[in-house]
Parts: sequence; structure tokens; C-alpha cells
Amino acid sequence: MKKNFFYLALAALVTMGMTACSSDDEDEVVQPDPVNLPLPANAEKAVEYILPTAMNAKNSTTGNAEVAPSLKGINFSESGKIVLELLSADGGKRTYVTDNATLSGNVYTMSGNRVKGTITTGVNVLPSRATSTEGMEIDITVTVSVDETVTYSTGGEVVTVTTNRTATGDEVMDRLARTWSVTGAILDLKSKKKNIKAYEEFDSNSQGYFDLRQVREEAIAQDVKLSEDEKAEFERTVKNITITKSNLFIIEYTDHEADVAEWAWNDADKTSVRIVLKDGEMGNKFFNNDTKIAIAFNGNRCNLKMNTDLSDNENNDWEVELTLKLKE
Repeated sequence: MKKNFFYLALAALVTMGMTACSSDDEDEVVQPDPVNLPLPANAEKAVEYILPTAMNAKNSTTGNAEVAPSLKGINFSESGKIVLELLSADGGKRTYVTDNATLSGNVYTMSGNRVKGTITTGVNVLPSRATSTEGMEIDITVTVSVDETVTYSTGGEVVTVTTNRTATGDEVMDRLARTWSVTGAILDLKSKKKNIKAYEEFDSNSQGYFDLRQVREEAIAQDVKLSEDEKAEFERTVKNITITKSNLFIIEYTDHEADVAEWAWNDADKTSVRIVLKDGEMGNKFFNNDTKIAIAFNGNRCNLKMNTDLSDNENNDWEVELTLKLKE
């Protein structure tokens, strides 16, 4: 598939990366601030539950529960988010629905706009004690709103699930696994044929949301030829980015379905990550299935830097660097 400009912008967002402090003067030594990223409040409780068999919907507002997606996985993130993995009725597409959640004792409670209900573990033990091979019984009563409102319930019974959670104690992973907002972005763009270079910095709004139309307009101003479909892909606003120790990378939008990938370290020194889509049918079609992004931390912030070569709608070749500024 031919790369295009939006691949850069969104693939960068679908990854959680950062770039270390640098200077235009190569002789100047820049000392980064000490990293100050304490563990999120729910870090020790984060866990992923994987149902051995996807749970069918009990009912749906469309009256067609039998064709509603089934519930396959539940992920409680380090920053207190519930991520539900849904499978289409034919099993061909995955959808991820996220919302805020609280955990008290052994009961998760969701009361957001998209997810409502409870998930109760069958034994009163904190999920942080679970291992990748341990089974756990849970009772589920959850209502999920996507295109329709669907209820999943075990009817008061418990089902045994597989729990999965990456071991704690990894300092870099402890810094990475949390929910971030995008406070700004820097675009550096150069045409190989036209030798045009642009450097533009964009800001998020007061809520920490980042409007991708800023990147699109700057690209067009610098003569990147986008198709109408590619322009339309920029009509979305990033709400936040969540990374979990169970290796999920989630981009939530204010106006679009979330994009989800799996991440892994790209090098032994843990200075970059690799992002791989969880399902070929999910997310945006411009994601590359093996995206690599340099990472670093500074103070209580992190940035990501991604470099790529691409061709636009008129076969002009571009060198692009996109840096996203992130803050917890």
C-alpha cells in the first residue's frame, strides 16, 4: 500500500513515544530534567481479563442481539480506564470501547457515557496478584454503547477467565504505562523534488485535545497533494493516548472510534517502541503494521518522534518528521 501523509500523522498518534531534548547547535550539551513520573493510582491494580469464549450479547436496542458483537476481553488500565474488546458477529472485526472505571475491593464500576455496569471478581483478591497463567472467576453485567446499546451479562454466574499482566518493576515501562494528553505537536516537512522545508508547531486546546486538522492545513500549505479521502481522515480530534503494561496502545478521539494497536520494545535499551495493529480490519487504513517510534522522557512529560518517507497524491516524495508533546 502506498504511504501517504495521514499515515505519518495518525501512525505517530497510535504510538506512545518521545524524543529526548536536543539542540540545533551540535556543540551544545543539553541536560534533560530528572524524570518525575510517579506510578499512576491504579498501576498495581491493572489487569487484562481474556474470556475463553466470547460472550454473546443478552439484548440490544436494535432488537437484534444475535447479530450484535460479542465481548471477548476486558482491560483495566494503569490510569483507571476500562477497555472492552468486542468481536463482530462473524468474528472478522474487533472494536474497542473505552471509559473510566473505579475498583473497590473486587468490584469494578463503570458509569460513563459509553460503558455502564459492574465486573466482580469471584474471589476477593487484587488483580495485581494475578499471573499470566492464573485463572480467575468474574461476574459481568455491562452495558456498552457504540452504534447501538448492548448488554452483556453472566446472569449472576461466574466465568473463569485468563488473566494477563506484564510484571512490575520495569522502570521504563512504569513511566510509559499511563494515559497521556497531547499538549502540542511539531511538523518538519521536506520535499525531495521541490526542496521545500516547513517547521510548524501546533497546540492542543485547554482540555488537552489535539485537532489533526492543524497538521493537514500545514501540509496543504506546503504543497502536499492530499486526496479528498486523505483530507477527510484528518477530521478527528485526539482526546488522549493510553498505554498499558499488557501492551495495548490506544488512541481515543472525541469524534471517532478509538484506534488500538499492540506495542513492544524495539531495542534492548528501550529507547523506541514498535506498534503492530491488533487486527487488519480495525483502525485507520493508513496505519503501517510495523511502525517504529523513538522514545524518551523529560520531567513529567514525554514526546514522540517519528520519521518517514512518503508519496502524496501526485507522486511527490516527502521526508516527514512529526513530534508529539505529551503530558499525563
